[in-house]
Parts: sequence; structure tokens; C-alpha cells
Amino acid sequence: MTPTSATVSGAHIPVGRLVGSLKGFSDSDMGGVAIKAALEKGGTAPGQVEYVITGRALNAGARQAPARKAAEVNTISMDIPAITVNTTCLSGINGIDLAERLIRVGERDIGSLAFPGSGQSC
Repeated sequence: MTPTSATVSGAHIPVGRLVGSLKGFSDSDMGGVAIKAALEKGGTAPGQVEYVITGRALNAGARQAPARKAAEVNTISMDIPAITVNTTCLSGINGIDLAERLIRVGERDIGSLAFPGSGQSC
């Protein structure tokens, strides 16, 4: 039997503007806040996460490994894979699709986490 997947929680980073009220926060900091909110809403502890996938349209100023940095904010172990999907528009949807495929083929279980939208511009 093929495993199935379902979205149990979601959260979004605040929508800001250039040099606005969020200028003091890094992209990874805001991503970390959204991951924390999604984990809390879904009743999932950071230790249950098996994979972190973030979607990002623009990496300008994000530095290296933005998915890893957002995961670290939530004390998700460095042993857990964290990847960033870089595509202009739909990177968040691509992240969700990748997580769903990992679950469906049996590579990951319910603890997988797709965190789309950090740095999205479309």
C-alpha cells in the first residue's frame, strides 16, 4: 500500500516591504518564526521533524543554507536534512510537492516538514 500524505498545519512569514518595520529581522529569523508556528499548530515537536524543505524565490542577502538556518532557530537537529528549493514563483508549492513525494515513496514519515514561502515574491 502506498503511503499517503496530508497537510496538518501551516504558517506564513509576515508580509513586509523594503526598509519597512521588519528590516531588523533576517529572512531565516522570520522563516524560523513561521516554522515554530506551524509546529505548534500541528502539535509537532522539533525532534519529530525528519526533513526541512523551504521554498525561496530570491536568495539575495539570505546567505548560505537558508533552510538550515531557519531550522536551527527551532532547535531542529543538525542531523536532519534541510534543503532550499530555489525557483522563481511556485518554490513553496515545489517544496510541498517534494515533501509529499518523500512521504509517498516511503522515504519519510509524518514528521517530514515542508516550509514553503520564506522569501517568496510571487
